[in-house]
Parts: sequence; structure tokens; C-alpha cells
Amino acid sequence: MARFKSAESIFIAAPVEERDRRLQLYVIFTDFERTQKALDAAHELARDLEARLVLLAAQVVPYPLPLESPPVSEQFTESIMSRLLREQEAEIEARIYLCRDRDQTIRRALGADSLVVIGTRGRWWPGGERKLARLLRRDGHHVILLDAKRARPAAVRLEHIPSSL
Repeated sequence: MARFKSAESIFIAAPVEERDRRLQLYVIFTDFERTQKALDAAHELARDLEARLVLLAAQVVPYPLPLESPPVSEQFTESIMSRLLREQEAEIEARIYLCRDRDQTIRRALGADSLVVIGTRGRWWPGGERKLARLLRRDGHHVILLDAKRARPAAVRLEHIPSSL
């Protein structure tokens, strides 16, 4: 697990090999239940794609506080993340970012043309997860929204790629 502050490494629990060039499948932390369902689905997908799972969590620190002093203790956040990772069968790299803006931090943390899974509440009105998904799609990423109540994709964007044949 790695903790970052403005892209600076703070804590590394499980180093990842630099030579690992496999496809990375990102799961965005929303809350415990939705992230757990998203990790379950992402694990199946990662196994089929032979991809590496990366869990991204952006912990927002309000402006009155210094960036190094989040309102929720680092130990509590790390215990939640550790609990999520222990319940998974897959090897998962976890990255925690201390930030001011969750969406911008996640956007900067992703590589180009990334594959992303986000757990949602499954409500008919758009929430923060759907807004983030729109931003990521606009940036060129491939996003799967997973309804945590149904544990199946809530929205999968299919793109038609013209054949050169």
C-alpha cells in the first residue's frame, strides 16, 4: 500500500516491481461496500485480461487543515484499506492520496487510456461517481460503473472501432 501527498510517496507497504508491464486495472475507492463489490468484479476482469489490480483512494483534506493532517487519521484509513485487501483473493496494489480535490487527484493518478472500475449506489440521479466517470471518459479512459446493489455493470461504454481490413 502506498500513501501519496501531492505525488510524493509517504508510505509504501507492498513494493511493486518496476518491470511489471502488465495492463493495470484501476478501482476507485468510494466507500467500503461499493469498493468491495467493485474489487470483486475487477478481480474477475483482471484475471481474464491478465491485468494487475490497483486500488486508488483519494482522501480529501479540507483547506483549513495542512495537507499532512487529514481529518481522518492515517491509521484508520490504512486499516480500512487493509481490510478491503485482506478480503480479496487477488494481489492488489493500493495507493492512498492526500489531496484537496478528489476528482483532479484521481485524474492525475491514472496513466493514459486507463481501464477503471467504479462502484455506484445504483440510483437514478447522478452522484459523485457518475460525475467522476464522465470526467475520466472525457480524458480518454475506459470506465465501468458497477451497481453495488446488483453487483453488475450499471453502465459500460462500448466504442465501435472501424476495421482497416
